[in-house]
Amino acid sequence: MLDDIFNIENFNIISDEDNYYFFRALNNADNFDIDNYITVGENGNILTIRTDRSRYDKTPKYKEDATLSLEEIFDHIKVHHRTDTNCISLSSNANVSLLYGREYYKDKYVLVKVPKKEFGQKVVNAGLYMMNQIQDKINEFINNGELSNEAISYLNSIDNVKSKQELDNLINSIKKVSQSDFYDDFEKGINYNFSETNSINYMALTDAQNLEKDKLVAKLDIINKNIIPNVSNRFLIQTLGNAFSSLELTHYGSINKNEIVEISKEFVDVFSLIQQLSSNYDSTPLKNEVLRSVLTNNNIKSFDYDSYEINKDTDYTVDKMYELTNGSVSYQDAINMYKKSFYLSKSKLRTLNAVNNLKVITNNNPSI
Repeated sequence: MLDDIFNIENFNIISDEDNYYFFRALNNADNFDIDNYITVGENGNILTIRTDRSRYDKTPKYKEDATLSLEEIFDHIKVHHRTDTNCISLSSNANVSLLYGREYYKDKYVLVKVPKKEFGQKVVNAGLYMMNQIQDKINEFINNGELSNEAISYLNSIDNVKSKQELDNLINSIKKVSQSDFYDDFEKGINYNFSETNSINYMALTDAQNLEKDKLVAKLDIINKNIIPNVSNRFLIQTLGNAFSSLELTHYGSINKNEIVEISKEFVDVFSLIQQLSSNYDSTPLKNEVLRSVLTNNNIKSFDYDSYEINKDTDYTVDKMYELTNGSVSYQDAINMYKKSFYLSKSKLRTLNAVNNLKVITNNNPSI
């Protein structure tokens, strides 16, 4: 059921008849490899993208020939992630990659091509993979007799929930049991001191997907047993949220040349614009046209945004801020407003350029 609800086709993806295409913002380690000719050929084309583990200079936790596990993908995605895993992060959404690429890296990107028939092998939907692995572990607890009949009954009730309201009502009833002296009669059983984990809705997920995520969170509260040794379930849930909020795909092992499609930041801007369109609009023709342009190595106009930057030595002066505000606000507030106005204007400029590039790609054809 989870596989159907979280099927990659249900997300706002880039694809053609045979392949999916996912975005990677080249991180600082990737750029170091490129700048030092470690992962590029004589013509400058990227030949591979290495894993963190391949760069690790100590004894790694995970072997090179390991298979993906819940613990390893958790270690890769969690806050303060480990740098000795075989995992490489991708995203199905250009906006996520642009956020990382521009905020933390060098604003350089690639598309990673994944044959549809091979999806789920080297590349997995990180959030779905984690949910399936967590559910498998819960089933293992049940099969091994590690959960009480009462806990199993609650788990079954959660499985049967069809709406968010039903789930909320069920959780409230469990909380009432927890607050009573019910468990006093079960000195040899489970302590029903139920502690509810707050589970927020993710905008990237549909109502049905958020419901399944919430149901899994409720199950973890019921079992009161760590899924991963020495890792709290709340930390695990937080990390699952990280995977969903970044629409993460995890590539297991190094990315090879035949999987890499080099793409300019201008094309990524165009894809990001398309992926912001309403779900009521069929953006498939636009995506296909832009993808075709990328794959045929068409060029689109680049723009030098570096000349549109704030110079703190000339733009932040007291005289300049006073001139703009007539002294009506404090110096620090004036700087903050100036920054916000600047970045808003720059964002609008990027959008305008992306729209103009999209017109060029589609030959300004309104039927696409």
